[in-house]
Amino acid sequence: MATVGENEDNKFSINQISPFLRQINFKGWSIAIHKSTILDSKEADNLKKDLELPICPEMLFGKNGLEFSLKNSNFKLNINPIDALKNWKAGDTTATSSETPNATSNRQPLKVAFSEEWASAREEIKNMPHQDYDWTFTNEYKGTIEGGSIETTTEEINITKLSRRDPILHFEELPLFEDELGDSGISHLSCKMRIVEGYFYCLLRFWLRVDGVIYRIHDTRLFHEFGTNNILTEFQIREQSFKNLQIEFSKQKDIDFIFQQITPKERHLQKIIF
Repeated sequence: MATVGENEDNKFSINQISPFLRQINFKGWSIAIHKSTILDSKEADNLKKDLELPICPEMLFGKNGLEFSLKNSNFKLNINPIDALKNWKAGDTTATSSETPNATSNRQPLKVAFSEEWASAREEIKNMPHQDYDWTFTNEYKGTIEGGSIETTTEEINITKLSRRDPILHFEELPLFEDELGDSGISHLSCKMRIVEGYFYCLLRFWLRVDGVIYRIHDTRLFHEFGTNNILTEFQIREQSFKNLQIEFSKQKDIDFIFQQITPKERHLQKIIF
């Protein structure tokens, strides 16, 4: 356990609650870190049945996640793969993170526009039935909130503060799911978090590569400066075809390199108020 700060409320503490659960307390926040193993086949089958999913990712870290709870408040921010899969299944690209995990949608699951191109480029699957669901697990999940409200804003996340080399009190990286798309690429969802004296910051990233077809990155950044009543969010979509982004093979799996090569297709700023 480490401590900083001048009074009890400002102390940083981290406790191991169970083998797969740690809890951080700092500046009036309780942050639960759930970090476990991949769901076994029975667990994944049960989840698939419960959520009525057409498929599950090959590697589903269904028990992983972060939960931010503001003390003396009913506000919570939760980031987990189950809600991300609900977002994928709904295919509701307009849904905001203020909607509850159980929110329903009348929309049909997304159908990937380039799936026929992908299939026609591979002799071995030309005769496979055309899937009526998005087999890439593309989603626009931005986290799940309870007890707060969301509004559009022009206020930007303070990049200057993020760029400073402030001492990091805690850093965490959680895989949420991964699928190799039949050895034809990668679909990956992960979350990174860091806590410093003045703020916490999260990056929720969906990364897709369909070999020979497309690169896609969905980034959600969440920034809270301690002492304020809000979390600033930035959501970006970056997407480019292999045809228009011709890079050497050794770089095609380097997400940080590819991120720098693609300009944002969409960018949305929001403020979560509590």
